[in-house]
Amino acid sequence: MQTEELAYVIVTPYSIRKSRTGGIVGRLISRTGLDLVGGRMFAPSAELAKRYADTIVTETDPRHRATQELIRKYVLKNFTGEKNSQQARVLFLIFRGPDAVERIHRTVGHILHERTSGETIRDTYGDYITDDSGKVTYFEPGVLAAFDPNAMKRHLSSSNPTILGFQICAPAESLKYFRARGSPSSASRSIE
Repeated sequence: MQTEELAYVIVTPYSIRKSRTGGIVGRLISRTGLDLVGGRMFAPSAELAKRYADTIVTETDPRHRATQELIRKYVLKNFTGEKNSQQARVLFLIFRGPDAVERIHRTVGHILHERTSGETIRDTYGDYITDDSGKVTYFEPGVLAAFDPNAMKRHLSSSNPTILGFQICAPAESLKYFRARGSPSSASRSIE
């Protein structure tokens, strides 16, 4: 039996500035088959970006931890400030449906481009460029999402129905799944 879940995706400021939002949202809806139950566009404060960034690094595996550190640095640098006289804005989307976290994961794709076939959102809209030594020289994830169901439960649980500092705008019945399960244990691979 498939599990009804909530999942979120954050469209990055760069993706918004480059007018990629429609393509990203279209893929999320059409390729996951999930219901879009809430969303909000806003300009995070420096304090809010820091609080969110502090939740990103949870992995013990060095490879995943390095990716999470890269994302953490990206959030701190790009989720605040101004570009071309515009405040950095993010689009926060909440989806609901069977195995939502896994479906979002498959549609968003991994940060590292082992193959660039254009199948995932990150294949098309993300960049991960390294020099000959393997050092990352340019990084743009396109979107951020929690890929671990336990991390998702932590972020969207009824005991803490906020994420990134604002009240979730999903219908109350969307939170039933999390209310019934209580507080989850610590998770790995929480944000990628």
